[in-house]
Amino acid sequence: MKPEYFLSVVVGRNIDLLREKPGRLATAVNILLTLDAFVGILHAALVAAGVSVPDKDDEFRDVLAAQNEDYRIVRDAAFAIKHGQLTGRKSRIVTNSKQMAIYGAVFEEAVFQDGVFEMGAARIEVDSTSVDVVEVAERRITFLYEILEQTSGGQRQ
Repeated sequence: MKPEYFLSVVVGRNIDLLREKPGRLATAVNILLTLDAFVGILHAALVAAGVSVPDKDDEFRDVLAAQNEDYRIVRDAAFAIKHGQLTGRKSRIVTNSKQMAIYGAVFEEAVFQDGVFEMGAARIEVDSTSVDVVEVAERRITFLYEILEQTSGGQRQ
């Protein structure tokens, strides 16, 4: 799958869905995990194209995280979701899957109408504050499109 397609169709669609219903934790998790998956797809494509990037995709992720704080938040949140608790030596902004939460009123979907979900918002706890998943994802997707443009000769597809 081409990185541009995955970023636009898979990640972009998840962002659209969370914008429509900001209290959906499953959609917020999908955004974080698909953004993380995209970086692996991008890394493989860049290596195949002969672009000078680190050999290992985790090292590539570290380089991107050093360049962009939003990317670092989402990378760490995705890893925390996948592993539950991050206890390694690497410095992380998000270290536990419990830092991902819905703020606001949230009720069982089967019991209440969908409109209730608009009252909640998916957020990631970072330090003494929290960040909105949609806002961080939108900034990160912009950053990743910039990386794509830099590495593909400026052609956004």
